[in-house]
Amino acid sequence: ILQLSESDNCSIASSGADISSGASLSTGMHTITYTATDGAGNTSTSSFTVTILDDEDPEFLNPPASIAVETDLDHCGAVVSWDPVQVSDNCEIISSTSSHGSGEMFPKGDTLVTMTILDNSNNQSTHSFTVTVTDTQAPTLSGLSGNISSTADLGMCGAIISWDPPTTSDNCPGEMLSSNNDPGDFFAVGSHTVTYTVMDSSGLTLSGSFEVTVTDDEAPIFQTAPSSQTLSADLGACSTSLMW
Repeated sequence: ILQLSESDNCSIASSGADISSGASLSTGMHTITYTATDGAGNTSTSSFTVTILDDEDPEFLNPPASIAVETDLDHCGAVVSWDPVQVSDNCEIISSTSSHGSGEMFPKGDTLVTMTILDNSNNQSTHSFTVTVTDTQAPTLSGLSGNISSTADLGMCGAIISWDPPTTSDNCPGEMLSSNNDPGDFFAVGSHTVTYTVMDSSGLTLSGSFEVTVTDDEAPIFQTAPSSQTLSADLGACSTSLMW
């Protein structure tokens, strides 16, 4: 703070400011008043203001880095935690907020976590990181049929075979079931492998199979058969030719 100069028609007995030059001032507006007194007790004052601005943003001392985890068992997400975040400011931090908290359940996929701190001078800092949860749990098949054996349907070289389809489950909804054969399909005589495959929403698959065996137990039949015949031997011969 610059020192003021003063003069008087007589003599100055005392002069000074209520705040000394070189003093440490906090943020905000400060009024500094000089007072001069002459030998006759007459006084004069002169004032000016000093405004201290806080232009320094608060800071994160240990901002979390992005986190990648696998889904918790039988959940379509994971509980994710990180170390408590330490913050600092040259003045005073009045609020610290976060879009998500440590220890929350995060769904499968990417989640952006944004933290914000605000000081008493309205200076603000933000920090963001990504929590990535990957589904690694394969779906399941339940109630898959055992091997099936059947004889061919009457008059057919195979059989219509039926069974109860299996059921599926997964930690994340949206699995799809497919098969190379369906209940009620016609199976030719022989052995066939029926395979069911379930795929979940993350592309993870599980397959299960059973055998369908169709045997032919129906004997062949004659559609036509010759009738019995009685013929005379050829003249001068002890035999004859027979055609049918």
